[in-house]
Amino acid sequence: MKLAVYIGKDSEEHNGRVSELFMNLRESGVQLYELAYGEAPSPDTDMLVSVGGDGTFLSAAMLVAEKGIPVVGVNLGRLGFLSENRS
Repeated sequence: MKLAVYIGKDSEEHNGRVSELFMNLRESGVQLYELAYGEAPSPDTDMLVSVGGDGTFLSAAMLVAEKGIPVVGVNLGRLGFLSENRS
């Protein structure tokens, strides 16, 4: 499985729980790569993981909207209406 990772803020990349999640995914054979702001995902991407708040989730969804790639959000904010998964 190939997952793209879209991280809203550079500081969030160093969140311990998120790093642990990515490490566990890699250990189970998942290929991860990070998308920069506005970068299109690789055509063979199976899913996009959005790490941040609702704004990050919306930006990530716009990147894959026409490609049919599902998005899962990991909320690092306080409330998070769109991302139910919390780190």
